[in-house]
Amino acid sequence: MTKPFHLDEFLLRVERLLTRVSWNRREGDPGEGTGRDLPTIYAFGANRIDFEKGRAQSPRGDIALTEQELKLLKLFITHRGKPLSRKKLLEVGWGYSKGTTMRTVDNFLVRFRKYFEDNPHEPVYFRSIRSVGYLFDHE
Repeated sequence: MTKPFHLDEFLLRVERLLTRVSWNRREGDPGEGTGRDLPTIYAFGANRIDFEKGRAQSPRGDIALTEQELKLLKLFITHRGKPLSRKKLLEVGWGYSKGTTMRTVDNFLVRFRKYFEDNPHEPVYFRSIRSVGYLFDHE
């Protein structure tokens, strides 16, 4: 970061780095039990995500996931059942600071729905909540 910088932006970047580090920890590493630990393979409905291999299986077939898709899927799974705003997804997923408005998150959600939903136009797992954001849930 170049000087002068805003303290809020600095703190946001540090928080983002700490979050990224906690996602990449393996079992037995320091920091275990932070609430961000996920199993190597996560299943919901007829879908399976293998975080170690970066692949997913769905009724539509095998899917090679990008690093950014894996990062967002981890974020949704760790916050399952809780709405996440586009702003929060941009801050944590990409490190954008306050005031950034982009439709990037929407494009990823469209992709997730194509990958994992039986009917992408009537999503069950990755739902939009008007004026709030997005919700990942299954059960």
